[in-house]
Formats: sequence, C-alpha cells, structure tokens
Amino acid sequence: MGLPSWQAGTDCCHHWEGITCDVAFGRVISLYLGEFDLTSGRLDPALFNLTSLKNLSLAFNNFSGALLPASGFEQLMDIIHLNLSSTNFGFQIPIGIACLKNLVTIELSDISDSQFQGQFPIKIYQLKSLRKLDLSDNPMLSVRLTHFPTGNNLETLNLIGTNFSYDMPSSFDKLEHLKKLGLNTMDIDDKLPALISKLPSLDDLQLMGPDMKNLILSWIGNLIRLAHLEFWNSDFSEQRMPSWIGNLTKLTFFSIYHCNFSGPIPSTIGNLIQLEKLMISSSNIGGKIPKSLFALPVLQELLLIDNQLVGSLEDIPAPLSSPLCEIDLSNNKLTGPIPKSFFQLANLRRLGLESNKLRRTIELGSIWRLRNLTYLNLGNNMISVIEKEGDTIFSHSLKIQYIYLTSCNLERFPASLKFLDTIRGLFLSNNQIEGAIPSWVWEKHLMYLDLSHNKFTSLEKSPIVQMKYLFHLDLSFNRLQGSIPVPLTSSDLVVLDCSNNNFSSIETNFGTYHRNAIYINLSKNKLSRHIPLSFCSLNNLQIMDLSYNYFSGPIPSCLMKKADLMSILRLRENKLHGVLPENIREGCKLQTIDLNQNQIQGALPRSLANCQDLEVLDVGNNQIGDSFPSWLGTLPKLRILVLRSNQLNGTIRGLHDGYQHFASLQIVDLASNHFSGDLHPEWFENLRAMMDNSNDVGKILEHQTNSTWRSFVYQDTVIVIFKDAALSITKIPTAFKVIDFSNNSFDGSIPGTIGRLVSLHGLTCHTITSQDKFHHNFTT
Repeated sequence: MGLPSWQAGTDCCHHWEGITCDVAFGRVISLYLGEFDLTSGRLDPALFNLTSLKNLSLAFNNFSGALLPASGFEQLMDIIHLNLSSTNFGFQIPIGIACLKNLVTIELSDISDSQFQGQFPIKIYQLKSLRKLDLSDNPMLSVRLTHFPTGNNLETLNLIGTNFSYDMPSSFDKLEHLKKLGLNTMDIDDKLPALISKLPSLDDLQLMGPDMKNLILSWIGNLIRLAHLEFWNSDFSEQRMPSWIGNLTKLTFFSIYHCNFSGPIPSTIGNLIQLEKLMISSSNIGGKIPKSLFALPVLQELLLIDNQLVGSLEDIPAPLSSPLCEIDLSNNKLTGPIPKSFFQLANLRRLGLESNKLRRTIELGSIWRLRNLTYLNLGNNMISVIEKEGDTIFSHSLKIQYIYLTSCNLERFPASLKFLDTIRGLFLSNNQIEGAIPSWVWEKHLMYLDLSHNKFTSLEKSPIVQMKYLFHLDLSFNRLQGSIPVPLTSSDLVVLDCSNNNFSSIETNFGTYHRNAIYINLSKNKLSRHIPLSFCSLNNLQIMDLSYNYFSGPIPSCLMKKADLMSILRLRENKLHGVLPENIREGCKLQTIDLNQNQIQGALPRSLANCQDLEVLDVGNNQIGDSFPSWLGTLPKLRILVLRSNQLNGTIRGLHDGYQHFASLQIVDLASNHFSGDLHPEWFENLRAMMDNSNDVGKILEHQTNSTWRSFVYQDTVIVIFKDAALSITKIPTAFKVIDFSNNSFDGSIPGTIGRLVSLHGLTCHTITSQDKFHHNFTT
C-alpha cells in the first residue's frame, strides 16, 4: 500500500502525501491515508516502527479481510487518534490497543464486507484519556460494558450495530462527560432509561431497532438537554409519533429513519424553535404537514421522504428571509398546487417533490430565479413545465447541477438549458419531446443524461460525440434512427442504454471506445450484420443485451471468453447461426444466457458446466441437435432451463446416483423436441425447489451489478406457453414453478412423483405416443 508520491530516495516529511513530521526531529507524527481508496492484503508491520506516531488513519481503504496483527499496536505509545473505520479488516481487535494510555479517539466503525469479530477488549474502557469510542456497524463484534473508572473522560460512545449485551454496570452513571450515546434496542432492559437519565452531559442520543414495540419511550421526553435525537430501523408497531417530542425544545437535529409509526406529525413539533434539521424517512407517517413546521425560525433542512403524508402544501411565510435551504417531500401522497412561495426561497439549495400528486403549471423562469439551487426534482407528479420567451435571462448565474423533470409534460427541449454550464445531471424522461436532440447537449459537462421515453427521432450531431465526464446515457424508448451514438468520454462509462429505438447501424469500433462500460443495452432496434468484434474489448462488461435485432453470423468466440467477467448475455431473437463457442473458461460468472429464437446449430458446449453461477439458460427455438444435457444438472443455481423447439432427442435419463441434479430448477421447458422413452420417477425427485411450497414468496429473480459508484438491478424475462398462447413474464417470481414436456414422444404415464412437486403452478405433458396418451394438466 502506497501513494504515487512515495518514492524511494525522497524525503518523506516534505514530499510524501499523507505524512506529517515534527519540525524538531523529523519523526513521523501523523499518517493520514483516509479515503485514498487504497488496496492491500495486509497491514505492514513496519508501521509499528513509527513510535512517535500521534495520528493514524487508514479509514476507507480496503485491506481485503486481512487480520490486524495480534501484537505491535502497543509500541505506538504516543498515539492520540486511531481511525480504522471501513478498512475491511476482519476478526479480533488487538488487545494491545488497551495499552495506549494517550488515546483520545478510537474509531472502528465498519460498513465494508468484513467486520470486526470476537470479544471487544474490555480493558480499553479503562483508558482515562479516551473521549471517543465508535464501534458501530460491527454486528459480529460482542460488546459488553464493564466498570468505568472514576475520572474517565468519555464523551462519545457509539455501539449501534454491534452485538451489544445489556448487562449495564452501575458505574454507567460515572460517565459524567458523556455527550453522545448510540445503542441498539434489542433486548433492552428496564434499567437503561434510568441510567441514561442520570447522564448529566448527554445531548446526543441515537437508538436503533429492530424491536421497540414494547419499549416505553416517554422517558426520552424528560431529557430536555438533548440537542440531537435519532431513531433508526425500529418497529414501533403502529404507535403514533409521540407528542412529548415538543418538550425537547433544545433539539437542533431530529431524525426518524425506517421506523413504523402511524398517524400524523404532532402539532407540538412547532415548539422546537431551535430545530435546524428534521428528517422523517420511510416511517409510515401520515396526515398533513403541520403549518408550524414551515414557520420554525431556524429550520434549514426539512426531509419528509417516503411516508404517507397527504393534503396540500401550505405557503411558507416570509420566503425571502426563510433559512430553509433543503426541502424534500418526495414519495408521499401530497396533492394540490405547489405554493409559489417555494420558488421564492432565497436560500434554497435542494428541492425534491417527486412522486406525489402535486399539480401546477410551472414556468422555468420561476426556477431560474432560485440562484442558490443545485438540485431540483419535480418528477412524477401532475405538473406541467413550460418555457416562456425570456426564461434564459437568469440562467447564466445559476448553480444548479441536477435537474429531474421526469413526466412533466414537456413538449420541447428547454432552450434555456443551453446556458447552464454547471449542470451535471439532466433527467427529462417520460415526456413528449419531439424532433432532434440538440447538438449543444453533447457539449455540456454532463455525467448523467436520461432522455428516455420521449419522441426524439434524430441527433443533430454525428454518432461520435465528445462527452468528457459522462457516466450514464439513456436514450431508450424513442424513435431515434441512424447509427448508435458513441460518446467519447475519459470517465468510465458505466451505463449505455439505446434500446427500443430504430437505430440501424453501429460503428465497427464501438467497443473500443467503451472498454470500461459495465452495462450496454442495444435491444429492440434494427441493427444487422455481424456482432462487431470490438465488443470483445469491453473489459468490465457485466450486462450486454443485443436482443431483438437482426444480427447475423456466428457468436464471436472472443465474446464467450468474457464469461469470466460478464453476468448477463442476451442475444435473443436475432439471426445468429453456427455452433456455440466451446471456449468458456473456468471461473465463468455468467448468470443468464438467453439465445432464444436464433438459428444456432450443433450441440450445447460442455464448457457451460464451468458457469457455476448460471441461473437462466434459454436456448429455445434454435436448431440445436443433441441429447438431453443431464450434465447441466450439476449447476447448483440453475433455476430456468428452456430447450423448447430444437432437435434434441433421446431420453432424459442419465442422472448419477449420489448427486442432487437440478435441485434449484423452477422452470423447465423441453417442449417440441424429439425426446422419447419413459419419464423416470427419480428424475422428478431431484426437483427440490418444486417441492417447497413456502420459500421465496414475493421475491423476484434479479441480478445486481457491481460498480465502485453505483449498482444496477437487472431482471430476467421468460416466455411460457399456456394453451398455445405465449405469456411473457418480465418479472419472474422465484416461487413460480412450471414444467412443459409437451410435443415429444414420451412413453408410458406421468410418474406419481410429480405429485410431490407441491409448489408447481403449471404442468404440460400432452402428446400422442405409440403406447399411451399423456394428459394435459395445468394447476395453479
């Protein structure tokens, strides 16, 4: 682990980033590597030679689950500040830290994949100099409070998200300097409220669920010194938000996140005249927003996101002098017009009103008057945004960076946007904008551009456009023609979606320009000829969808070499032919392969067995000639197998004793092939997923991409034939179970073991054979 400035033979005190030395002796006294996003497989023991170190921060770097050395920390006797938060270290916290008598802060919170485990060293509580101890978000770390010494100086104790034991010591009330306390509420005992109430300096209390339904919280209303109060992830079992909140008149910050309250915000909240930030999110709060909230004299941030709030919004008194700088009321059930006073707030930086039922015709000029606005989201309401002549007059002095006008009844591209040099994200999807995408759009320093679900027909500029900072481009569901645009960007283009258009050509070196893309969707266009070999240059590609086009020729073998990187490959409904490449290597990460309705011939490549994560294999409606691929049964995660309408033949035996074949299978379609012989009862006994009638209810089969900055969820689609009608299931429930063996030449009768498949929704086995007739049976 190191930085580019750390060069051998150079003076570390003057040239090495993150290092500070004392002037007198030239010894390293501070090593600050926090948030440099470095990666290492271990902590170098040479660190412990820096015995004059006072400040050590390795926070937000990745140590890949490495162990902290059991010894070594005890040598850093001068250290005052230790920060190992979110470092992806694993296992136990070294006991040597308890020897560091000068420690003032210990920060070991962790939101990474690996967290600290084992027993927290209780001797650390005896460090009298310690003022801050943060162990939050380490669920495998067992924390037990023991005796606190007289004269301790602890000011912050955060144990939220740990495996905390509520064996509260009587010495807890000796924490006379404790200002901030964060605790879980699991198995909380009756003694805790009394002990907390005795803490004379406490002004910050954070409580995290999951279980508060039997906990009486009225004692918190007596903590009148509180300035900061938070409830997280707690089940209040439909309790109403308490009116005693009005007693805490010194509150400056009040947050309720993901709790299960009911009823309205109490009117007593108007007593909180020192409140600066109120956040109530995903907590089922209903009723109207109290008018007194907008009149609180120092309130700067009002965030009431994802609740059940109803009614109309009240005017904000004296908007020109109001301190409100952030309002977010998104994802509620608010109705009526947006008050004009919202667009007169001189200090407003963020305004989020999306996903309500608010109405109003809004002139862009009224938005441009908000000189400090950086974020605006009016999407998914009953709003019409219009642009009048002269709306550009203020735009040159704006600070706005992100504009969301989704479903705002726009009929033309707002011309005033041309003058916004600060804009980084533009979201105009689900409008009625027609014509060409103006050329000046490509000249902006946009990171995100979403113009999907409009009526655009062309680009004013050539397909190759310069967009230096672009991460995300979505042009899907328009009427665009010509060649697929190729944005040239120096950033890692993560998402490119040009699906559901009328594009007819693609640059042959398309893939060369987007080596770092993780998601490319060009489906449902009119693209033809061979798949460009430059697609094989997409080194980080996780999802590629070229389905529903006119691509011809073979599937490039170099593309299948990417199977150790790619998770989704959809080439459905093209004109691809030839045999499937055999070069799928070990370590294949493919989860979905959909090649349905092409002209693929030959046998299924045995190298598919290397795809141990494969969940969906759909090669139906091709010309594959092979026996039943029983070897696919060893794939532990295979859920959907579609082999319909090929030239497969033989029996479906070939199972090996002692192995759970097709144990995860939920949809199997072998219809319209040339299979024969009898159906063996033991074959169905392997279908364990179809025997369970209780699992996965309500879940959808989906895949999540990995990205350093954002994740995307991809949902599979499958077509099921029922009564000769094709049903397209775009969100496949994991509890949906179907078997179709129809239009083959099986002999005998349906095995009785099918009766054990209790979660089966559909069974289709009708066909005429020389011996018997299978009956068509469909159950739900």
